[in-house]
Amino acid sequence: MCIALFQELNLLDPRVSEFYRDTAAGLSLRVGHEEWKGVRVALAFPLTMRDRYIVVKDRDGKEIGIVKDLAELGEESQRVVREELAKAYFIPKITRINSIEEQFGITTWKVETDRGPRVFEVRERRDVRFIGPDHLIIKDVDGNRYEIVNLRQLDPASLSRLESQI
Repeated sequence: MCIALFQELNLLDPRVSEFYRDTAAGLSLRVGHEEWKGVRVALAFPLTMRDRYIVVKDRDGKEIGIVKDLAELGEESQRVVREELAKAYFIPKITRINSIEEQFGITTWKVETDRGPRVFEVRERRDVRFIGPDHLIIKDVDGNRYEIVNLRQLDPASLSRLESQI
């Protein structure tokens, strides 16, 4: 069944696929002699594979194909696709936890991230999830996600604050 599913994927040939910016339509794609203006890109596995299996859809939401590995595309194509993905998948990385306070079942997190200080609320403990041995994703009440890439890189005080939540 896995083999059949893989064969059904419409993988784009990186040798003839080119992403570029069109001043009027935004991100656009040329595959051989075919061209699509105003395409959208999305990660099939946004938490675990940020450079692989990128789904490309036309402006109406119809799937054009899948980029198996971003690194196989040309340099300019990689750059514009990465820019689009960065806008769509804004996930600040937590570098320090200053405090976690609970009130009425909601925890308020005050943290430092790679994008500056943040304060957010988390509704339930299940919104703090491991996606790897030392890799956490935290979802706030607004649906935003924050990431701790490696627990071992946090300072002892941050780890101590986090222990009550995991």
